[in-house]
Amino acid sequence: MAYEYLAVTPDTEKSQTKLFEFIIACFFLSCTKKNGNL
Repeated sequence: MAYEYLAVTPDTEKSQTKLFEFIIACFFLSCTKKNGNL
């Protein structure tokens, strides 16, 4: 999904930022699931 978004988005800098935010969000969610409620 992320790679498709990068391919569609003409602005590379913006798409890289969105991808970074997406990765951080996934990492945060996985951590909260492991540790329970923070």
